[in-house]
Amino acid sequence: MDLLGNKDKKCGYLYVAMGKRYLQEVEISARSLKRFTTYPVCLVTDDTDFKCRYIDLIIYSQTETDFAAKIIGIKKTPFRETIFLDSDTFICSSIDHLFDVLELFDMALSVENFMHSYGYIQHYNPGFKIKYEKTIPEYNTGVIVYRWNRSVQKLMEDWISLHKELKFKVDMPSFREALIKNADGVKISPLPFEYNYHGTHSFGFVYNEIRVIHERLGEKRNTLTTVMLPFEKMDRIAKRINKITCKRLIIPYIGVIPYSYSPYNIRKKIKRFFGVRYTKKSETFY
Repeated sequence: MDLLGNKDKKCGYLYVAMGKRYLQEVEISARSLKRFTTYPVCLVTDDTDFKCRYIDLIIYSQTETDFAAKIIGIKKTPFRETIFLDSDTFICSSIDHLFDVLELFDMALSVENFMHSYGYIQHYNPGFKIKYEKTIPEYNTGVIVYRWNRSVQKLMEDWISLHKELKFKVDMPSFREALIKNADGVKISPLPFEYNYHGTHSFGFVYNEIRVIHERLGEKRNTLTTVMLPFEKMDRIAKRINKITCKRLIIPYIGVIPYSYSPYNIRKKIKRFFGVRYTKKSETFY
């Protein structure tokens, strides 16, 4: 039995979902996950009637319904080592090996490509000054690998406190502030983008197999809000974008273009066709 919050199980996966829509997403995500793992899957929810064949353990929690519920739920993990997944994730292959990161680090997350949640910060807390704005980005909290120890517990407590204090609405800016506050105590490893991929709607460059799609890809005619696609459709998309696992560009509504079709590589093939060959770098000058 662990003294820090009674975390009596070694490794497992965690979801947090409050409300019917998010619970429906969890069913799809957990189904995709269970194909590749034998580790237990836990859900923190406020719905005492919810049942799902892909969830092994349910922790009931009456709490806030905004992003604070997510942070509180993450703290309730029953595992000493946890992989947290947002409800709108789809697992394409095994990610159990991410637990190995915790042999060296306390946490692992993907860096947020957009650096900061500028829209939310400006709308909900326009007077907030972003420290280290050009050098320290936010982390995307849709996939979090973490080991429960005193340092992480302290970060989590600061995260929920700062989230409520700064009123950003979303959780990533407050996580960044909590991390800066605990930078000397928590060791974080960056996760490769393929473990938290979100670029199908907005052009995505991918270098390896995508293991976790973190994106709602469904569209409806009467709204601009995207929705989670059914399991079967998500599985088809995952197989299509992973049919090629080299460097590639994913373009919305068009498909996957491998790097060999870049204008540079096409021109290189034409030059080779006409007899142009490589030369030694030491002999190549302008």
